[in-house]
Amino acid sequence: MGVTWFDLKNLGAKLERPADEQGNFFMKLTFEKAVEPQVIVDAAKSGWVAENGDLAGRAFSNYGTVGRASEIVAMLSPFLPEEAVIATKTDSSRLRQNEVIKGFVAPLSQAVLVPPVADVASNMLRMPEGKRDVVLARVAAAQKAMGVAAGADGASLFMDNGMELWGRLRAKFGGIDATKAMYGVIRLANGKGERFGAAHDALLKAAETGGGLPCLDDEMAGFMVGRALKMREYMGAMADKFIEERFLRQMIQWSKLNYRAWDGAAFPNAENPDAPELFGAVFRADPGIPKAWRHDIGHRVSAAISGMAEALGISPRELFQGARQIIHLGTIGPDAGGAEGYMQSGAFRIAGQRVDVKAIKITPFTSGALIHELWHAVDRNARSGPSSALSEDMLRAMTLKSGLMDEVQEFVGRARAEGGIDDKYAHYLMTPEELIARAGEAVMTDRAFASGDPNFRNLGGIAMLSGEAYFQPTPETAARFLVEARSVVKESLDRRAEEDCAASPDVDGPGL
Repeated sequence: MGVTWFDLKNLGAKLERPADEQGNFFMKLTFEKAVEPQVIVDAAKSGWVAENGDLAGRAFSNYGTVGRASEIVAMLSPFLPEEAVIATKTDSSRLRQNEVIKGFVAPLSQAVLVPPVADVASNMLRMPEGKRDVVLARVAAAQKAMGVAAGADGASLFMDNGMELWGRLRAKFGGIDATKAMYGVIRLANGKGERFGAAHDALLKAAETGGGLPCLDDEMAGFMVGRALKMREYMGAMADKFIEERFLRQMIQWSKLNYRAWDGAAFPNAENPDAPELFGAVFRADPGIPKAWRHDIGHRVSAAISGMAEALGISPRELFQGARQIIHLGTIGPDAGGAEGYMQSGAFRIAGQRVDVKAIKITPFTSGALIHELWHAVDRNARSGPSSALSEDMLRAMTLKSGLMDEVQEFVGRARAEGGIDDKYAHYLMTPEELIARAGEAVMTDRAFASGDPNFRNLGGIAMLSGEAYFQPTPETAARFLVEARSVVKESLDRRAEEDCAASPDVDGPGL
């Protein structure tokens, strides 16, 4: 499908809107001649991904969603002056008035939040009252699970305080029953919403009274709790190194809730008017994400970066070692293979120069992925550039010398022998990169628990790290891993500094 609002031929470019194999539309921009490397880096901040091969530097794609022609102009601005693009529009006056492009906005960006109940009700006036009440109850429940804007106290699931609620339930009923009940209520929010309201109220009341715990008869909730505790069996004698809560925290990943349901009430970022300090990283969010969420997550990302840097003994600005790191908050589609978050990087050579684009993708509907992805970034950046020749030695130090690989191999071996995981997933878990990222999660979790911060207030909360123990090393092994990781990062930073010095000739000035 072509984009007919702009004809960029006289600017040496062509703009199209094709669909990929999954049927998702995206913007494709092709130039007659390759653009400058710095333009590619700047364009990456606006979501443009450059193609490799013969079209390197000439062809770019962007899955960002726009609903107005003026937003297309803004999207193209890293490549072309806005006035030049506007001039290619047949009716520029309508463009300046924010002409709406009907049918252009991708469904995913609009499906982030459930429509207001009142909007649904206004379209159901002729439906029989009984059925109408059921539908509206389900919409209301789904809205609580998907989320409302920050600051709407009491309007979302668990009063935006799920971790504190779960802690009180565990204290009164034990971890297993507390988790069954809580997950059972979550399942009602995502399914039989007509039963959700009463169950949610009962759960809140049970945390106060110590009686009347709902949803204990939910067979799926019981099955999932049992599956979480299987990890304890896979760890054998090493399981004693972990408290039961660490295994049960897998519930956070199963639930697919809006992140604020877990600890939104604990983070007053909506009251902070300042933009978050991101230490050289770039944070972007899909248009469909509420502005309050973007602001909140931005400050949480800042805390996560600071906490990671502190653990590694470096400054936050050194964490990405000069790489242009993009952190993108948005929806994650089915083509991601069920990933809770992921990191992508692209490298290509234009006019003799190498251009690298690195991006981490997280979603507000699966909590706990960012710290994991940040460790991937730290690992890859440390073993690239001037340290490329030492990459294998660095991997051996972090995974073998620390004892990390041998220990996790035991857990993975037991799980595979018992049929808990298949060979493909076992291989994935044992890749050096995945071992390092999971060990990094364990490091940050252990440090937080030891400092009396089990819900990671100093790391940006549950949105950044879940704290689950899932094919991760014991605290002792994680501590040895951290020693080696610190050494690797320091070596890499030193080598980059030496390279920078060698590339900068000495200049004699007056008085020197």
